[in-house]
Amino acid sequence: MAKQTGYCEKDTDYVFPKKFECPMCGNSFKNMTLKTGKARMIGSDDDLRPIHEGIDTVKYDVIMCPACGYGTIARSFGPVTQVQKKYYREYEGPNFFDPSMSSDTVLSYQDALDRYKQALCCCYAKQGPDSEKAYLCLKIAWLLRGWRQALGGKKPNTRAALEEKEKEFLMRARDGFKSANLKESYPLCGMDELTVDYLVASLHVTFGEYDEASKLISGVIARGGRSRIKERAHDLKDKIAELKS
Repeated sequence: MAKQTGYCEKDTDYVFPKKFECPMCGNSFKNMTLKTGKARMIGSDDDLRPIHEGIDTVKYDVIMCPACGYGTIARSFGPVTQVQKKYYREYEGPNFFDPSMSSDTVLSYQDALDRYKQALCCCYAKQGPDSEKAYLCLKIAWLLRGWRQALGGKKPNTRAALEEKEKEFLMRARDGFKSANLKESYPLCGMDELTVDYLVASLHVTFGEYDEASKLISGVIARGGRSRIKERAHDLKDKIAELKS
């Protein structure tokens, strides 16, 4: 794969080619994967985007088969049903796949974005749940944010375009999780109900929808027990109050 915008040679310190077997077609392949414990997490954004020192780990979460084009994030990479295989074949999976998107080398932001978009197409092709589509949209938004931040003060037009696309995918994530909440059982993409409610509230804040956010945050705080997500909910409640004042 050609080195494109956002390519980072230092990524080689944090990733390695790991062998996988495609659940869709059975092909064995290698995919760049994060080394366990190598990247140190130093914080996170309000919408739970993780921030690591030295590397944007979001770039490397998609696992993609070079034979049939099937791809998804690591959390969802596992067995698929015969019905999903049928749906995928009917969608002509290989025909909407560009083999150059499959790679066992370090990735640029453009490379990673292409892979995430392919993973989202695959999710629609296999008729995956709304929660999986929403989570993919959220991670695409995180990727676009990381790309924009990596540019620093350079290329203002590119940064503006990335920010616009980020908001588009955040909106899709917000709507997708709200839909999943009505139809699916928890956990959703590994998240419990408190976490999803907090996440959707933070996405409402992004779009200035403070009343909707406040209702969700109040619900998170009102539920019994203590957790890290409830501590974050208190912080977000204070932020909403500041923004509304």
